[in-house]
Amino acid sequence: MHWTFAVTDSSKNSSPEINSKYLFRWPFFYLSWAGTSYVNVFFVMSGYVLSLKCLDMLHRGSHAYDVLASSILRRACRIFLPPSTLLFIFLFAIRMHLFDMAKEIVNENREHGIYQLAFFEDVPPILPTFYDQLRDVLGAMYNLMDPSPHENFPVSSYALYDTHLWTIPTEFYCSMALFVVMVPTSGMRSECRLYVHIFLAATCWLVNHQPHALFFSGMTIAELDVILGLRHESKKESLDGSSNAATISLSSYLKRSNLLCAGAFTLGCYLLSLPLVWAEFTPAFMPVISHLPAYMHIAHRQDALRALGAVLVVWPITYTVTVDNRPPSFFIQTVFENPVSRYLGQISFSFYLTHGFVIRSLGYAILPSIYTFVINDPKRRQALMGRHDDELGWVDSDVPITSVEVAAIWILGYLVVLTACIWMSDIFWRAVDIKSISLSRWIDEKMLPREDNTSENLNGRAGKIS
Repeated sequence: MHWTFAVTDSSKNSSPEINSKYLFRWPFFYLSWAGTSYVNVFFVMSGYVLSLKCLDMLHRGSHAYDVLASSILRRACRIFLPPSTLLFIFLFAIRMHLFDMAKEIVNENREHGIYQLAFFEDVPPILPTFYDQLRDVLGAMYNLMDPSPHENFPVSSYALYDTHLWTIPTEFYCSMALFVVMVPTSGMRSECRLYVHIFLAATCWLVNHQPHALFFSGMTIAELDVILGLRHESKKESLDGSSNAATISLSSYLKRSNLLCAGAFTLGCYLLSLPLVWAEFTPAFMPVISHLPAYMHIAHRQDALRALGAVLVVWPITYTVTVDNRPPSFFIQTVFENPVSRYLGQISFSFYLTHGFVIRSLGYAILPSIYTFVINDPKRRQALMGRHDDELGWVDSDVPITSVEVAAIWILGYLVVLTACIWMSDIFWRAVDIKSISLSRWIDEKMLPREDNTSENLNGRAGKIS
């Protein structure tokens, strides 16, 4: 999605007609590049993973405070250390002038309209001295960990270096809110705890605190999966040695659950396909948006529908795996359980952190060459350039770039940028991400008291929650 913004400004060139005209803006097809939708899914999965182990322990009669303490202690190191390291990489890359070519291209294009490309995101700023740059990066790092503004302590914004890091403080504060909720509710009866979690998720959804709603929804899904999973375990034990009629009844129930899961997953994918702009006027989504409460403004309605879609996508998957306890289908095994998918899953966090760096350095720098290669006619390129008007200054060309030309530029650039992103992500994963996990576990082992006969078991349980 962010590479698409480097080539074309989707919000500027979008309209209700375009949302309905082009294939990759249709429902379901839009998911191939809908970054915002996948952030919603990630937040639900985070809430699910962070709470599942503790909830399972509670339902089996064990205490979960040791696991909660370990998770809270390790969370800051796990979340903030990799992006803080990335900001220092930005510091040295800027001082080594790795962004200079990209900055010249972006400024020249914005002033004179040489290329009909968006260059949507700004290049990181370069300051006069290394000390100024270091102080600015340290301020951005502080802003990343404490995004609330302070009038008497102004600091630089991390968004100047990488706007994609906005999910990092959101992930941290929402996970802390989840742990804060779990501390008192872990002592409640299971039905009361479930109602409290549902109430919190629904309230946040209604008042447009969608990140918290997504985390609490993930926690609620985890609770329901644990409850239903334990019920299925007891049913299977009671059905051992029973007649074939009972087996047929269970089979029919699983078939109905398959249909419900497929329907919920499909509806969730449809809601996640909501376009970023003009969704309220796009025919495919007008009926859904119009039926939401009137007090919700348009942005609230769109965020709420994406959040609901993320929940409907995640729950059928977790239910199938943890409750029905069926082996993965051939499709799931082929797509998600091959070595390539597993490797991409390992480097996914590093990929997310580093892709903005690659796009705004290498990506911006190679776009003019790709532009010239695709549009090799000098007269055509001259016609696409902006022109100077004595009264208005530089104005955009009246000749638009074609969809075929944009697609060719996008594909060629994407192949180069994707390769570089995977390479840099692999290095970052091995050098930073894995080390941050090891460091957080080392801190946990050194700071939390453990009994000798149970420390290994507790560390193993706590390690599953990251």
